[in-house]
Amino acid sequence: MKKRFGICMMALTTMMLLVVSGCKENDTEDPPTGVLEGSFDNLTTYPAPALLQFERKDGSEVTMLVYPGQVIVLSPEGSVEAINQLITGNDGTVTIQIPGAGFYLATVGPEREKDFISAMFKNPKVADAFPNAVIRVKGFEELISSPDKSIPGEKSILTDLATNGDKNSLIQTIDLNVTMGCPDGITHMQAVANVAGAGGVSVNINDVTVPESDDLKGADYCKAMKKTLEVLNYAYEHNQPVVINMSMGGKDNVEGDNYWYYRRYITMFKAIEMKTPHLLDNAVLLMSCGDVNVNETDDLEYLHGEFPDSPVWDHIFMVGSQEAPFGCGMGYANKGTANYLSAPACDVSIPGSQCPGTGNSFAVPRISGLIAETYEMLKEAGIDVKIPDISSALYIWQTQHNGQLPSVSQLFNLFAGGEPEVNYAGTWSGTFYYKAEIPQQSGPPLVVNTSFILTMTLEATAAVPGYPHLMKITAVTCSDPSFGATMAVAPDPTLSMAFLPAAYGSASDLGMGITVKFPNGSMIFTSNSPAGAYTIDAEGNKLESTSLVTNDAFSASGTVDNSNDPGSGPGGYAYNWCTFKSWSLVRL
Repeated sequence: MKKRFGICMMALTTMMLLVVSGCKENDTEDPPTGVLEGSFDNLTTYPAPALLQFERKDGSEVTMLVYPGQVIVLSPEGSVEAINQLITGNDGTVTIQIPGAGFYLATVGPEREKDFISAMFKNPKVADAFPNAVIRVKGFEELISSPDKSIPGEKSILTDLATNGDKNSLIQTIDLNVTMGCPDGITHMQAVANVAGAGGVSVNINDVTVPESDDLKGADYCKAMKKTLEVLNYAYEHNQPVVINMSMGGKDNVEGDNYWYYRRYITMFKAIEMKTPHLLDNAVLLMSCGDVNVNETDDLEYLHGEFPDSPVWDHIFMVGSQEAPFGCGMGYANKGTANYLSAPACDVSIPGSQCPGTGNSFAVPRISGLIAETYEMLKEAGIDVKIPDISSALYIWQTQHNGQLPSVSQLFNLFAGGEPEVNYAGTWSGTFYYKAEIPQQSGPPLVVNTSFILTMTLEATAAVPGYPHLMKITAVTCSDPSFGATMAVAPDPTLSMAFLPAAYGSASDLGMGITVKFPNGSMIFTSNSPAGAYTIDAEGNKLESTSLVTNDAFSASGTVDNSNDPGSGPGGYAYNWCTFKSWSLVRL
């Protein structure tokens, strides 16, 4: 699972045989149809998890916590008869099969599991074979001994916004019922669903939790992959669109595991395209990137090389942290990487809970909600657009706008027309916040948190549609007398300018910023590095600095040359005493 909350769970000290409901779900007694035609599920028990060292298909060795004796076999091209014979011919039992997706779960003696996997790889019709591994809380190993958090024993009293969801909901999450250390007791699957449904779209939680012991819960590949197929099949058979939110994935502390997690779903989708055409026509799966500060660009590009020009790429996108490589240290890919989307992953507000969430778990539902809300708006307007088309349009938009998220109306306008003309001309006013730490003769410095108000009038110098806007500043006032502009003055016309983004709802590129040189020689300029130092909102009415430049959002210098002397900074303070925290400007 992709998350990072304070968690305190007891260590797994006792391994016992767990007799629980497996992947099997008796929702209907009718014969399965669609991608589920010819399927069965005879899994009734899960053995206690154990560590297993095995070889992946590429020969790399890895040690994982698995359910011993359970092996998943993926075969897009093999017939059901051939794969059944292959499994039974190697002393295995076909316990689950979904031929329409090339998906099989074989059970074997745990002592033969590695040999069985090797035998599967020798058959050219087998695309992958791997143990049914445990999937659970991201960062679990690091957080298991955290002493300052506890999990409430009583039932949560928080607001669960997803309780009204069902199989017909547009957003379907596949998630785990594990608490996250918040005092209100919110579970991961509730939090993800609440973020996804914040805009009013119906969300249904598909709980794929598998108990591991009395104190720990996780999921497994089997149940998560099978539930994905069931959700897709239901939506297709009922002629409904679906956005599948997968806020969990491979283990971040196991090298390459996120790549293999993506690859196995892509392989399954390839089988669907080959064996069950049109099942994915109005569906998209959104998968979470890792929760460590790793650039996954190479992995995603390699996957495209393994599945070149495959139609599955219309239906799978990976989601990473918009703040990365800065921010809170979550996984990401370079902007413009194929099938990569990004959204905020740091301190994401969770409707109905007192706790924010940090992790790509909470970036994915932001994307799910945006796609689903856009679909609903287009539907209300009588515009027929499929979910994969909206997802692709979002990808193109982010590629063109430095990875920023559009608003629902902006994404809607890509199909409906009417994208607002970008025009920054007019008067803008806002507050610039800074902190001064004034040295004292003895003891710590005196800390003063203060601000000033800057107002300026912009006129276009160069404003070509689709390109950044260069604006001249014709008049400026500043509430701080140090700048000599408590009444409107004309700033230096050579050095005073604003270099602003090409589109609303986007972030600044490297080198973009605002510079004001006052008649008395003092200056204010916003940080122009890195890219994303400031944003313009979707309506084009608010410019503001971002968390990427917190405490270095702007610079304000006075008329005194020595930076250690009062008057060299704002407010009569020394420039070196000041920390320039943040700023914002609103169109008047």
